[in-house]
Amino acid sequence: MSRSMYITLMRWTNESVLKFAGDSDPIEAIEFAARNLVMQAKDAGWAGPPYNPAKLADILGVTIRANAGIPDARVLPTEHGIVIEYNPTHSRERVRFSLAHEIAHLLFPDHAKMIRNRAKIKDGDEWQLEMLCNIAASEFIMPFGSFPTSGENTTITSLMECRRELDVSAEAFLIRFVKETDRPISLVVLTPDNNQKYRVDYVVREGFLKSPRDNDLVISDTSNVKKCIAIGMTATFEENWFQRKQELIECVAIPNSRGNLFPRIAALVHHDLSEAQNSGPIYSHGDVRYLYGEGAQIFCQLVNNSARRWGGGVAKQTAKRFPAAEAQFGEWINAIPKERRLGSVSFIEARNRLFIASLVAQEGYGPSSDRRLSYAALNEGLNRVRELAQQYDATIHMPKIGTGAAGGNWEIIEDIIKEQLVRFGIKVTVYIPAPIKEPELDLFA
Repeated sequence: MSRSMYITLMRWTNESVLKFAGDSDPIEAIEFAARNLVMQAKDAGWAGPPYNPAKLADILGVTIRANAGIPDARVLPTEHGIVIEYNPTHSRERVRFSLAHEIAHLLFPDHAKMIRNRAKIKDGDEWQLEMLCNIAASEFIMPFGSFPTSGENTTITSLMECRRELDVSAEAFLIRFVKETDRPISLVVLTPDNNQKYRVDYVVREGFLKSPRDNDLVISDTSNVKKCIAIGMTATFEENWFQRKQELIECVAIPNSRGNLFPRIAALVHHDLSEAQNSGPIYSHGDVRYLYGEGAQIFCQLVNNSARRWGGGVAKQTAKRFPAAEAQFGEWINAIPKERRLGSVSFIEARNRLFIASLVAQEGYGPSSDRRLSYAALNEGLNRVRELAQQYDATIHMPKIGTGAAGGNWEIIEDIIKEQLVRFGIKVTVYIPAPIKEPELDLFA
């Protein structure tokens, strides 16, 4: 079983969720849909932080307008199309998160069925839909490559100070933090009722989302989490939440859209270092052409959508070693109309269990003042690479793809690699130039 499998111990019942997810896990499905929209926006020049959700609305062709007469935000179907209204009197980070939350509703096929008021959630299973929209909103507010990499002070207070500087919501910030950190930390998000009994909304654990009702997670009725009774309050204590041993827990109170007396809680649970898992690619000094290791291997390279042959750099050297493979690539790409090439991948087995994966994720070639790399196409291509890696239980090897003539940002590319490959338990090695000359050992031969 891959590390991507979620432990789903709850029964999804919400009609909108079931229509949206089909046979897929709803949390996996909403993350995938949200990331695809983020990729489109980044390819269209979306930048931050802070990231303005209005760009996403533009891509979806949706109108946004202020309305101080509503409590928070809503999706409003009209005869002229969908309108998202928001209350402009709230703080900037709340407005952005509310807009992102409502945009997330547009990912569901029945979003035009009724008015969706964020501050008036119905009883029953409506919380399932709202939870998924919060997860998507967090992807919109803090997308790939947006988390600051400097600084080691990661207490809840320092994190909240950092998120204030970035002017983003606490929920979005903490989700991205847990996905990016190398430390074994879980984020548990809780919603209380008016008796201050807490329901688990979701868990982000070492980069993986789990569905609510994980029976490994127990919050005592006497938990110190009850100390956080007002938005922004924090608490630090040790408790046993995951039925193992006492662990450090840091909580912060965040807004509650249900109109309850008490705020929701975002809690960081610090696990033992022995539970740490590889959360990113492995970096190796050397040349990606000189692979070492046993078992099936996939060598990834980036190509542009006008290519007929493998171009310069690593791809040119690969062509010298495998001229027959390059010829197969030429036949493959010539059979695909140019407008349909971005996002596709050529897989060629150059020798027994060594696959060359040519990802078509660059638009054109030659000097350009604009970025030629398509993040959306790279995301789609690595998704296809993952499927092959899982089929053959293969390791993946690549240079810093997309950072040369394609003009991509490695922080964003690395996040895509983490999301599409590493989080599924696939070993990825990224080769960077060695500080000294490596021996000429050609393991392709």
